[in-house]
Amino acid sequence: MPNIRDLFEIEQVKDILILTPRGDVAGFLELDVHRQVQEIEKRIDSGETRHLLVDLGNSRYFGTVVIGILNSLARHVRECGGILVLSQVSEDMSQILRVMKLADTLPQFETRKTALHYLKKVEVSAIR
Repeated sequence: MPNIRDLFEIEQVKDILILTPRGDVAGFLELDVHRQVQEIEKRIDSGETRHLLVDLGNSRYFGTVVIGILNSLARHVRECGGILVLSQVSEDMSQILRVMKLADTLPQFETRKTALHYLKKVEVSAIR
């Protein structure tokens, strides 16, 4: 059962961790957000999680704090041989990611299913 204080709903599918933001950071305590990000990083470090899929379908917009968290997690998972991808990105968010020059480093997929399919086939050599 998800903790209502958690920014992300989490689902593990094999070595892929699916994160679904439950809103923007404004509705959550900084300490709780930091704790959950640390838990996600521990899963990556342990090898339990190789890739991250972030499903943005619950909202049209996320602020710079959430984008910063995603960028940090993308860097962390890349350092461990994986990749972070986004699914169901609204046009508004896609535009923000382009302006922030993150569209190329955070691959986007129309659906969660398409993103999962991609991650199941991605080769480590293609990531690095």
